[in-house]
Amino acid sequence: SAADLRLRSLRSELDMLRSAHTSRRDIAKQALIRMQEEADSAAKQMQISQARSAAHGRQLDIVERRFLRWQELLRGGHVPRDAFELEQANLVRTRAESSEFEQQLVAHLQSLKTLQQMQTETKKQLELDTIQNALSEERLTREIDLIQHEVSQQVSAAEPSVIVRVLVQSGESVRTGQVLASSHRP
Repeated sequence: SAADLRLRSLRSELDMLRSAHTSRRDIAKQALIRMQEEADSAAKQMQISQARSAAHGRQLDIVERRFLRWQELLRGGHVPRDAFELEQANLVRTRAESSEFEQQLVAHLQSLKTLQQMQTETKKQLELDTIQNALSEERLTREIDLIQHEVSQQVSAAEPSVIVRVLVQSGESVRTGQVLASSHRP
């Protein structure tokens, strides 16, 4: 009965191990799906930021060329100083906006890289968990098989023969090395 209890316990442990692995695998797969959706969103945001940054870069070029022209006009005395300073403030503001767009682009790129790295780590962790689970299942299965072998053993014939006499009865205790039956080769 102690062996039966041990067998039930090991089988229960094996079932719980399989169930836990299935749950962890499902959670990891859901996390991978969520990370992929976030990565797709980050990639789209990055594309939008690239387009905005490029458009703003062209706008900045125009503002800078216009500012250079205002500088020439100021040196020639053709524009008032306060109008030139307004144009200078416009250039500073446009440069700041351009820098802000570039920072957004870098942030989206970093976010995308982080998500891709998390996906890789999650996949590796899932693979490792699968290997560890398989090893644990194998260990438990071997232990179950060993106990079953110890509890119940069958004796197989070594070669074709006819049983002549059975020396023990079912339910009788036997010891190691005891002869259980006699057989005769025809």
